[in-house]
Amino acid sequence: MNLKEAVLSGGLRTKIFEGQSNRPAPLITVVTVVRNGRKTIERTILSVINQTYTNIEYIIVDGMSSDGTLDIIMKYEDKIDYWISASDNGIYDAMNKGIDQATGKWILMVNSDDCFIDNMVLEKICGELLKTHADIVHGNMIVVYPNGRKRHIIPAKEDILRKKMCLNHGTCFIRNTVYEKKRYNWQYKIAGDYDFLLWCYINNISFEYIDESIILFSAEGVTGRPSLGNMDAYKIWKNYFGNPKAFLFFFRDTFPKIIKIPIKLILLKLGLY
Repeated sequence: MNLKEAVLSGGLRTKIFEGQSNRPAPLITVVTVVRNGRKTIERTILSVINQTYTNIEYIIVDGMSSDGTLDIIMKYEDKIDYWISASDNGIYDAMNKGIDQATGKWILMVNSDDCFIDNMVLEKICGELLKTHADIVHGNMIVVYPNGRKRHIIPAKEDILRKKMCLNHGTCFIRNTVYEKKRYNWQYKIAGDYDFLLWCYINNISFEYIDESIILFSAEGVTGRPSLGNMDAYKIWKNYFGNPKAFLFFFRDTFPKIIKIPIKLILLKLGLY
């Protein structure tokens, strides 16, 4: 079999495990996508399986890692509901594969270089999920920079989505019914989450903010690195609003970075940012 066609899978489901059936609602599916994340994946896994809230379905989608990531996943196979290792078309294609396997009422994406703030996060959130009428419940995150500095990020109001990404995607608990209507567009390399959330806002999907810190977000990850000229965002704005607004939004987003990004990169290099 060609390596690119190979598919490996495992987890509790493959062993006909029935432990989820009698647990109280709501079932929260946590999806982690990873490719060559050996250095950080164990921390992510532990932050999920050590949650005091027990009604969790954990799914890991691996993009055929070659650095030993799969060995770490298999080490915790008895704590993971389902994992799969196969080729994909990038992070958002992998997220869609995780959604395909999800059976929870709520789905949360926790990237392989991120982790929960503490072991009680889901226990604190579950009460809100039980009573809310919203389709997307989201909160705060803490960004961790390479030098160890931390920054607390509180999202803006969701109406700002029309102009830029303003929510913390890694904190978004999303009803499975929303994903039945819309999936991530894998053609976007770093802004598929923005495209998804903007679509939700435009299509009157309801949001609710809760003042809880949920995720430690690594600034070393793909979507955490500073970049100049987000062409993904331009394509998204063009798709929803047409060329004139897309150009205006792109210029407004890019111009400050012409000044800020080189400074940030120098500070990152020096370990000062």
